[in-house]
Amino acid sequence: GQQAPVAKRVFRLKVVTIQPAAFLSIACLSSVGISLAISFLIFNLYFRRLKYIKLSSPKLNNIAVVGSILVYTAVILLGLDHATLPSKSAFPAVCTARVYLLSAGFSLAFGSMFTKTYRVHRIFTRRSSSMVKNKLLQDTQLISLICVLLLVDGLIVTLWVSVDPLQRQLRNLSLEISTSDRSVVYQPQVEVCGSHFTHSWLGVLYTYKGLLLIVGVYMAWETRHVKIPALNDSQYIGLSVYSVVITSVLVVVLANLISERTTLAFLTITVLILFSTTSSLCLLFLPKIHAIAAHTDNTDPIMRSMGLKIEFNTRRFLMDDRREIYYRVEVQNRVYLREIQTLDNEISRLEKVLTGESFSSMASRKGANAIFPV
Repeated sequence: GQQAPVAKRVFRLKVVTIQPAAFLSIACLSSVGISLAISFLIFNLYFRRLKYIKLSSPKLNNIAVVGSILVYTAVILLGLDHATLPSKSAFPAVCTARVYLLSAGFSLAFGSMFTKTYRVHRIFTRRSSSMVKNKLLQDTQLISLICVLLLVDGLIVTLWVSVDPLQRQLRNLSLEISTSDRSVVYQPQVEVCGSHFTHSWLGVLYTYKGLLLIVGVYMAWETRHVKIPALNDSQYIGLSVYSVVITSVLVVVLANLISERTTLAFLTITVLILFSTTSSLCLLFLPKIHAIAAHTDNTDPIMRSMGLKIEFNTRRFLMDDRREIYYRVEVQNRVYLREIQTLDNEISRLEKVLTGESFSSMASRKGANAIFPV
């Protein structure tokens, strides 16, 4: 069983690529995801005139679908490497496209759900002296907020690729000795997208996205008891946010732990992204599809979500859930308290005005008595 010592070692470079079967599988799953997103978009456009869909902000739902399609497309680009690209010069362009698509897709998909939760949070939980009806944000304002998020993404990524362009880099993996010839040692290399300050730029993006996720989780938690599905997706958004957070953490950790196993790392990262994106889309649209399929009597969605039904021009409760009734009374009580606070502030202001006028009138009388004593 002893082998002769090797007098001379021969080093050979070997570029490790993703297994074709793995890439084709993920590409097919991404294509299915794109088809599913387009189906949801068609559904949203077809039923956009229904009151239930109107109240759920269909324009924001469309933006979420577009963002998801961008993410699905980016997943396909993650599998392009030395084996599938026609030339090495195309790799930097693929790297840049990945960053743009992933960043923009996240801002559009998550940003639309984030802004819808922000509107509900502003209506039901934010404490201030203004009327609740003055806090209702229009879709155009929420779309403007999404555009701001997208603009921030564009500025960061554009600054990155302009100042510190992404290039094709080869990262060395662990050495491998040939099984057929012990004198031959292979140096496996894997293609990665990199620049001089890659970690710094990624840190900026991760911090920005992380803060957005934290605020989204907070607002979803604050509005978790609001029971108006047509107006509020916060319960489903909360699940989507938790899914995105857990997925992001797993992707970062696993990408570092199994980075040397190229195909396994690719499959793990892409499957997690696909799962998070698809689950978010399903949580956003499947309840609406079920609601439209189950309620064909054109019942008012708000009345139905509040447990009310109109019969003979009267309203009665359909359900006897004490917790639901208590919550509805609590929400209405908050509205009344805010209106009372507004009226109290107005009364205080008028009292100050009247007090100032009385002081000025008394001063004028004293001045007149001093000039013309009686």
